[in-house]
Amino acid sequence: MSALLGSARRHGFTLAYGLIVALAALLRLGGLTDVPHTLWVDEAWFGLKGREVVRGQDWLPLEPPGLGIGNSAYQIYAAALVQALGVPAAYSSRTASAATGVLVVAALYPTLLALWRGVLPEPGRQWGALAATAAMAMHFSGLLYSRGGGQMPASALAAVLVALGLYKTFASNRLRWAAFTGVVAGLGQNTYEAALGLPVWMAVYTGLRWLWPGALTRRRVLWLGGAAFLAAFLALAPFLVFFYFNPGIFLAHVGETQTVGRAGGAWASLLQAGQGLARVWLGVSFIGDELPGRNLVGRPFFDPFSSLLLWAGVARALWRARTPAFQLMLAWIGVMAIPSALSNEPPAFSRMLPMAPALCGFAGLTVAAAWEWTAARGRAAQLVTAGALAAGLALGGAASSHAYFVGWAGQPRLFDAIYFGARLTAEAALAQAAQGDVLVTTRSEPFVRYPFELLLGGSAVETFDATPDCLPYADGRARPTTYGVIQVIDPASLPALQAAYPQAQITSSVMHPDGYAYSVFLQVPAGARAPAPARRLDVEFAGGLRLTGYDSPAEARPGETVTVRLYWAAPGPLQARLTGFVHLGRGRQSDPLLAQHDGPLCPGFTPDRWSAGFRYLETRRLTLPAEAAPGEYDLRVGVYDPTTGTRLAVTSASVPAEDDRAILTPFQVR
Repeated sequence: MSALLGSARRHGFTLAYGLIVALAALLRLGGLTDVPHTLWVDEAWFGLKGREVVRGQDWLPLEPPGLGIGNSAYQIYAAALVQALGVPAAYSSRTASAATGVLVVAALYPTLLALWRGVLPEPGRQWGALAATAAMAMHFSGLLYSRGGGQMPASALAAVLVALGLYKTFASNRLRWAAFTGVVAGLGQNTYEAALGLPVWMAVYTGLRWLWPGALTRRRVLWLGGAAFLAAFLALAPFLVFFYFNPGIFLAHVGETQTVGRAGGAWASLLQAGQGLARVWLGVSFIGDELPGRNLVGRPFFDPFSSLLLWAGVARALWRARTPAFQLMLAWIGVMAIPSALSNEPPAFSRMLPMAPALCGFAGLTVAAAWEWTAARGRAAQLVTAGALAAGLALGGAASSHAYFVGWAGQPRLFDAIYFGARLTAEAALAQAAQGDVLVTTRSEPFVRYPFELLLGGSAVETFDATPDCLPYADGRARPTTYGVIQVIDPASLPALQAAYPQAQITSSVMHPDGYAYSVFLQVPAGARAPAPARRLDVEFAGGLRLTGYDSPAEARPGETVTVRLYWAAPGPLQARLTGFVHLGRGRQSDPLLAQHDGPLCPGFTPDRWSAGFRYLETRRLTLPAEAAPGEYDLRVGVYDPTTGTRLAVTSASVPAEDDRAILTPFQVR
């Protein structure tokens, strides 16, 4: 009968564990493409790099990303894997993050069971591990970062697996567990910079086991620890070679997101680190990460009920600090608090995430202790205690879920904090594409560029960089042309387009929570003509590029700036990047050459984006020298290939041309 009851209990724990993992999956994967309704630059970057791996373009697409973008090989390969399984590239990184977050929860239960075997009595061990796993499944920051498309959950998964391997290494006295630990810790360095604490944690725990070796000899402890570090080195070796030749890639994000040690000397750095550690530990239960993108501002890392449980568990572990399992857990939270302490504006909850499974484990220790205490006080006491603990964890989990899906995801500050505007603008552009041609600016702004490449790549929507010096104007196109302008980045294009097309209509806008239009879509009717030049002409260059007109003053005084506006057209994409020039001089040799302007031909439009039915209006400015002699000069325009310096031949011209330069007009210097 007892065997039957034991089997039923084991099956019950297994079922409960499965339900908790299913809950974690539901919270992390449910409505994933819409909450949060953004495509943050990190997430988009990982999706793009994952796509390069899937397409075989680059097997290790790491590069100095700038902008504080994480550079995680793990996240790139994880995004590539889910893309290979059929997930759209735009949502591949957040799917990978969510799946990793589920794995953290799934791995925590067996890890805690292994750590507490022989330390906690049955069935308190199982109840404690289940409670810890449930707390992790519903943990607010675990939920937030699992749905954010970043690499942070991977560092938490690495921490859980290192905990399992590190404990089993010394408990079983097996080299294979040392190898497992080292491989996980080594590869974990490619997840997130918080994982830099993993080797330190390994060293600290090895030192503790050397001080209290138990059944092992101290020599054996060092042998096992050394084997783990050797395995870590070998696992990381291919990446170490890469990072040796590209150190900036590894250090870029670390340097951008930590301030300790930059200035003030050793004592100032120690003081700053100490203050950071204090804020990290206060952040566990009392203060919150103040950045709205990283937290619901002011919310601590754990809710009050879970905090009460975990601090009681920490006290219990300290009371039994010579127990190897508790030494491991205390070293876990002690060492892994350091990356957050060294960050800008601690507590940085993203870097505290590897601590979260251990902190949940301490909460589980308190649950196990409560079960032990009630076991001697009868069934009624057990039921009351179990009900109170379950209710507290459930209410805390419900509060965390509400805080994320309603409080955090609905706060207006997220529009700027994680850049909602890029995705909303891209979605509006795709909706407009059904009605006609759509062009969206601006393309090179990194917070827009990566989301645009992922969401709009391969679609009918064109993206480009509009500048005051170059703008494409629709000219007699058969379909309406809609311009999407992000006004906070490009304030000049919308007024210019409205002046050129008085009949154009604003069809939609993406509104900022503060009440102004973040981006505006202006539709130009079919057949509308581009602005006409003051002086018409027709000069055709080799390859089909045409100069159809220009605006220019006929005279200027020495020291003044002459503004020349050129009207370009092309039958289709250009064959290469071209450089245009304007020379202001005298005669065939432009001697003397008073001024010139050389620069890329409409640099915001790459050669493949030139299209028939547009006039590309660019502005070039030439400043006359103060000592310019009065007299008659001329303006000459041409184009050349910047890689060879060879001018494009003028194949036909309605104005005089010499040496592949079109002569525009006589010009007087007064």
